[in-house]
Amino acid sequence: MAWGYSETLLSVTGNRFKTMALAGTQEYTGNAAPKWESKETEEQQLVTDFIVESLKFSVHQLKVGTTQTVRAGNLLHLQTLISRYNSFQFKNDC
Repeated sequence: MAWGYSETLLSVTGNRFKTMALAGTQEYTGNAAPKWESKETEEQQLVTDFIVESLKFSVHQLKVGTTQTVRAGNLLHLQTLISRYNSFQFKNDC
């Protein structure tokens, strides 16, 4: 579980591109391995798929990370990092 994260809409540094899908929420109760219900995991996948589909025509070779649990104060969320490293460029045919 990641602690003290910040939600990133979009980060571009040099040739690095990073965003994230963040969905599914539950209260942090001290459990380092929370149980996620199918509603939350399906919601997370819908958000991830939407972002990937929205970017695939503008950005070459997206990397979609594994979904992990992150903590923000007294809440837990599901997070999937989406990135592109090495010679990042937007496609010219947008």
